[in-house]
Amino acid sequence: MNTFVSTEDFSKLNISADEKKDERQMWEEMDPLAWHHAICKPNSVFLDTYEITRQQIVETLEAGHHDVIIECGSGTGDIIGNLEVDVDRFGIDINDLFVEHSQKHHQHKNMTFLVQDILHFEEWWISNGYNKKYKAPLVVCVNNTLNIMPEDIRGQVIDQMLKVAGDNGHCLVTYWNGNFFSHAIMNFYLQNPQLCGPFTFDHVDWDNRILECPSGYSTHWMNPQEVQRLLRSYDVNIVEMNKTERHYNMDNINAAGLAIFAWFSRACTSGGKSYYDSDDAQTFYSELWGESETHIGRYDLLTEQEKTQLTNIEQISRAEELHELEFMKLIKSKTQPNINAVDKLRVLDMGCGYGGLLRRLWKDGLVWRAAGCDYSHGMCRGARRVNARVGAQKDIKILEESYLDVSLPDESVDLVISMDALLHVGPDGQKIAIQEACRVLRPGGWMIFSDIMQEEVVDIEEMQPIYNRINLSKMGTPSHYKECLEANGFTNYTFTPNSSNVSTHYGTVREVLLEKKDKINVSPEFVSKMESGLKVWHELAPKNIVWGFMAAKKSASVCRS
Repeated sequence: MNTFVSTEDFSKLNISADEKKDERQMWEEMDPLAWHHAICKPNSVFLDTYEITRQQIVETLEAGHHDVIIECGSGTGDIIGNLEVDVDRFGIDINDLFVEHSQKHHQHKNMTFLVQDILHFEEWWISNGYNKKYKAPLVVCVNNTLNIMPEDIRGQVIDQMLKVAGDNGHCLVTYWNGNFFSHAIMNFYLQNPQLCGPFTFDHVDWDNRILECPSGYSTHWMNPQEVQRLLRSYDVNIVEMNKTERHYNMDNINAAGLAIFAWFSRACTSGGKSYYDSDDAQTFYSELWGESETHIGRYDLLTEQEKTQLTNIEQISRAEELHELEFMKLIKSKTQPNINAVDKLRVLDMGCGYGGLLRRLWKDGLVWRAAGCDYSHGMCRGARRVNARVGAQKDIKILEESYLDVSLPDESVDLVISMDALLHVGPDGQKIAIQEACRVLRPGGWMIFSDIMQEEVVDIEEMQPIYNRINLSKMGTPSHYKECLEANGFTNYTFTPNSSNVSTHYGTVREVLLEKKDKINVSPEFVSKMESGLKVWHELAPKNIVWGFMAAKKSASVCRS
């Protein structure tokens, strides 16, 4: 029910200037007192939920020994302003009218309300020295606030919250529970047209629990499974869910009142989305690796002529092409029983990046329909752009979501592929990814992928620079993947290693980076960090890293709900 969108954020939406003006005016003309009275009057459907939210925050504060609370999108201040706690509190919102209201009605010695843009949350936090003053922040964004922000920035908001929370802090996001959607329509939204504007039932999507008012106000009420999937698309993997009570010693999702509470920390995220969506990373990959590929190449298949005549950047592109061609051969050998016929396939690419492999399958006539999923907004945007340019957008759907929780029906694809993407979630996440592959694959379908793994036995201390590079404490191994595949009913497992290419690839990319660093628009800090990371991979890979193709067939006898 709060507002937290800067006028700058509207430039990121594909809406007209008049529509931008209308929506800005809608938020600017809202009366904070009207919101306050609608929520807090004795017969309000939200009254108990607000109290439950305050209770869970206070109990978490005590259990986690947090030393400050920051509410993102504090609105009228009725959550953070009514907490009975002694620690410092900050309520931040982009709407100055709501901030003025909160300052007037919630005057406490340790309470501060201010106007602040969420996309510059970390910058504000550090510039004021709060990162040094507070050691364990509790950062909250409640009352479905995240879901009324522009969709394009929601992942960035989560990223900003996690950065401010730091290693010792915690985050809370709450969503409205879809089980109560009809109740809310009849007993809140229809009863308070001064808040969201008048509407009819034609503006209500009952099946998907979405209200879209003519005024521009919209709200989406979700179930716990949808919340889990949505957060995974933001690179926040909360495993424990659908609990009826709060577990203070773990990250989890619980439901109480009209709200779904999602508690998470840095332990839930790989950091991959934040990295891949940065402007520096997008520039680095698109300009040095190309607009289609971000994977390792088969340098061992380069001809002597190619090695001597191609530039480094041309060798990267050619080696990646050779890897994809080998991938195509493997796919055809497993999925095309009649070598004289081409069977079109339903395909899912887990971690599709810019979608190059899917387009290669499509151009070769192997795709009936395909979906590529990736949690990077930048990668998905790039994939859709190229798909549209080559005419593949009708056959290839790009989903901005995590491969740990894909919005495809059970047994709806013939082939699951992935190229050097599963390493980012670590061994525990890889178990979930393979379970998800098993769920969406039809019996008899294949999972075929390449990935970067560690040797079965490694020196943990020697591997630490690589672990730090990918924000993991360990990596998967071939035996780990085999075990996960077999546990989910896969058979016909094969592994074909081509590990020597890892060191060559990262060494070549590093050389190109050093050659081009002054000609591409990336920050010096990014260049320094990237150069150091590429050097780590180049030097440690020969002894410690395994890379290659894996393939396994889902047994026809497997039956999973």
